[in-house]
Amino acid sequence: MLEAIKKIGTLVHKKEWATAEADALKLLQDHPNRPDVHNILGIIYKQQNKRGPALKHLEFAAKAEPRNPIYLNNVGRFYLDSRAIELALPFLHNALLINPKQTETLLAIGEYYRQVGKAALALPYLERARGLSPDDNRVKMAIAESFDVVGRLDESNRLYEELRGDRRYLAMSLYRLAMNQPTELHGLVMSEAQKLLEGAEQDDKEASMLHTSLGFIHEKAGRYPLAFRHFEEANRLGKMDAGIEIFRKWVDSVIAAFTPETLRAHAHKGSPSEIPVLVVGMPRSGTTLTEQVIASHGQAAGAGELQRINQLARSLQFASGRPVDRLFATLETMPPPSLREFADNYVKLLEFHGPKALRVVDKMPHNFINLGVVAMLWPSARIVHCKRNPVDTCWSCFQNPLNDAHPYSRDLVSLGLYYREYSRLMDHWKQLMPHQIYELNYEKFTADFEAEARKMIDFLGLSWDEACLNFHESGSTVQTFSRRQVRNPVYKSSVERWRRYENELQPLVSALGDLVH
Repeated sequence: MLEAIKKIGTLVHKKEWATAEADALKLLQDHPNRPDVHNILGIIYKQQNKRGPALKHLEFAAKAEPRNPIYLNNVGRFYLDSRAIELALPFLHNALLINPKQTETLLAIGEYYRQVGKAALALPYLERARGLSPDDNRVKMAIAESFDVVGRLDESNRLYEELRGDRRYLAMSLYRLAMNQPTELHGLVMSEAQKLLEGAEQDDKEASMLHTSLGFIHEKAGRYPLAFRHFEEANRLGKMDAGIEIFRKWVDSVIAAFTPETLRAHAHKGSPSEIPVLVVGMPRSGTTLTEQVIASHGQAAGAGELQRINQLARSLQFASGRPVDRLFATLETMPPPSLREFADNYVKLLEFHGPKALRVVDKMPHNFINLGVVAMLWPSARIVHCKRNPVDTCWSCFQNPLNDAHPYSRDLVSLGLYYREYSRLMDHWKQLMPHQIYELNYEKFTADFEAEARKMIDFLGLSWDEACLNFHESGSTVQTFSRRQVRNPVYKSSVERWRRYENELQPLVSALGDLVH
């Protein structure tokens, strides 16, 4: 039996998922109550993104052997990776109580605290992991990134320099060193990045990261045409079909489907809670800064970028590219108590992030897609729409390559056309729910920070708190590209940054059309 499990483990290590799954299922037929079989089958399903079956088998193993720290860790890690973080910690803590020397669990708890915006609390667990596994570079990278997000850059940079010796982390380490601005290392980073790019060992993702690193180094030195060429190549390596025409038609259908009558027809089915604050907009439009200012208020908290609304919308059959009528068909067939439970569970997640807060911020920018669903499920939620100069916004998206969920961002023309559709959809939401949406202009915000911050806090129904002016001293974790920005007071250097690249950005300017003033 153990030999069969070991054989499947070898297949898992080789990432031969189909064979591993077939062998595990065959073993399960003969041994339906063996927790070790359920555990390895759960791991196989998780790696194939079959999350429902994965959780079922991982939980079976943990329930069958509730004192097995490996099984408990695997369930906790599943919830962590699924962004159901409010469910992860009990499993991880129990695993650690049973085996305080389990490196995987210490790593997972460190990741948990980073996800909930408390990287300072992650560090003791990660340091314990390093004590147990001093040669494990996964642990060193986790510590380096935690130092990074709490602003301890000298310490993070030392670890990144050390991690350059591990080929798996070389590209990421060079990227972080370039982003952290230790100018004395720019020559070294440039030399190593260029050497790597001349070889054929790195994949497209690594090469894209290296070109981005070189782009920022050249930008800091004022070599803008050369910087642009590297940013352009970084995006070319990750280019995908943006599907702009499909998105345009989908926006048409959303605008046609969501009317005042639609909202009235589904009123009172969701949660009346006033806790939710959604900060939305295009990526790189100031959403991180906005969240940090609000979260610095004594009666507010920040939850970071939560996937939950998008997950709920998808479960209701609402997603970009899907026929909108599927949403309304689902709403008609779903019992009101179930819909209310959906809405209440999201509020509970926000309360988990801010147990005593009157307002909790979810700063997932692309929730602008889901505002019709938000209006139905959380009619008392407040929405802050961050709006920044369109060219600055798009250029920043292009400079800082976004993940594969943003295929439009890899091409300047697609970026401009996508921005136009985003703008059109937001105009519709503002007409549909004018009292629920507050528009925050980034340029005004940075020019007259206190006055604009006061107006925003008033919109949220909170009294003014001077702590909002000192948001950069809050010490909270920032996971996005904006982490440097929010470690400092408000600055205006991000305004009109695109002008450095005015000649190169004409395709973007043309695509944006009349949105460029």
